[in-house]
Amino acid sequence: MTSAIESGHLAVSVSHDDDASDVLVQDGYIRVVQDIRGKYGSEGDYVMNRPVRGPLNPTPVDDSTDAYDTIDWLVKHVPESNGRVAILGISYDGFEPLMAIIHPHPALKAAVPMNPMVDGWMGDDWFHHGAFRQQNLEYIYEQTASRKNHFKWAVNYADDYQFFLEGSTAGAIARQYGMEQLGFWNKVVAHPAYDAFWSQQAVDKILGQEPVSVPTMIVASLWDQEDIYGAFAVYKAMAPHDRDHRLFLVAGPWFHGQE
Repeated sequence: MTSAIESGHLAVSVSHDDDASDVLVQDGYIRVVQDIRGKYGSEGDYVMNRPVRGPLNPTPVDDSTDAYDTIDWLVKHVPESNGRVAILGISYDGFEPLMAIIHPHPALKAAVPMNPMVDGWMGDDWFHHGAFRQQNLEYIYEQTASRKNHFKWAVNYADDYQFFLEGSTAGAIARQYGMEQLGFWNKVVAHPAYDAFWSQQAVDKILGQEPVSVPTMIVASLWDQEDIYGAFAVYKAMAPHDRDHRLFLVAGPWFHGQE
């Protein structure tokens, strides 16, 4: 169970954007929430949207292998389990179901990525077709500066527009907060254009080379201010390989995480 919420009450711990606790409890599901590698209670080093093993990740682990290992442990050690596992999540948590269906565990029977992060330059979170989203400076700072998000982005402005206007550039603001110490920020600075760093980790390009072996329902928000690109891009990439009709797309009039 995640340690991001230090509470003994399950309702508090699972109260997220993708929380469906009423349905899960009513239908008798077992809900497991896991901290990503390197965050909160999970061991190891944290890497933002850790790329799959390969040129950008020379280590033996990625979020796909971690998902496989977690599922394998659950079906073998949770006596109430029937051996069938599903995974869901929104935004960054929506990136995780996509990772799980890359060389998936046989016990994974369904995946629901909602508003998933798919390509951080083309249109999800960091850049929108080349335009850096300065609003994400705060997220990068808090997410990567400490394991438990202890360091908070403090501002003395009531108006974000005025804050960014006076800060002049994203780089200048980042330097004020000492973000040159943060590995992921340095990668963003080093790769302002669409190059191999972004394209080789784009999830739609990776899944576009995989068979659709797990029933997957991709959920997109038509008013998504953060990740409007990813859901449609990954569906388009996966659809030609959906020989057994296991791929589904749901789109509706929601903002990011509203569904």
